[in-house]
Amino acid sequence: KVSILAHQAAITSSSSLFSKASSFESSWQSLSQSFAQTQSVCKQQASFSVVYQLIQTLYQSYQTAFNQYQSCSICNTALAQIGFQTQFQQSVSQMYSSYQSIMTTSQQFYASQYQAQLLPILREISSFGSFTQTIATSLSVDLKAILGGIRLGVDLFAKIGLDLGGILAGSSGGGLLGGVLGGGHKSGGLLAGLLG
Repeated sequence: KVSILAHQAAITSSSSLFSKASSFESSWQSLSQSFAQTQSVCKQQASFSVVYQLIQTLYQSYQTAFNQYQSCSICNTALAQIGFQTQFQQSVSQMYSSYQSIMTTSQQFYASQYQAQLLPILREISSFGSFTQTIATSLSVDLKAILGGIRLGVDLFAKIGLDLGGILAGSSGGGLLGGVLGGGHKSGGLLAGLLG
């Protein structure tokens, strides 16, 4: 009887794990799409209000993905089993490229509003560096090799607090919040407080 109950509990736990992994995978896809859409609209020189709203949405998408990963802190095996490594490798470089493009084009086209209104939001997403490094490490993916193959401005990212140089040098990367991301639910709460 006990063994049957234990088996059922294990099945339930495994099912919950895969459900959380799938939820994170979905939120990662949404974040990737948000980066791409925001980049595209910035390049089209849309009205500032539209761009501002999209960058806010990008920030919200980032928070969602981050929070879901934190709630799934032990489901790296499940992520591996659903093939998330491939998706991560295929999308993360484009997300960094989009992030860079959003910064450069919004500075160029919305210069008067950039410092006061856009830059603060983009800085809130700067822990994306340590976030992606944490995911890459857990999945045994070489983020340094992936990002080293594309043209990214280390100094540009440094201005928003993202230590791209650290990632490319093979360290933990991401700046001050790098340690925060590795600490599970309590750290997630701390980061949420910092971001909020």
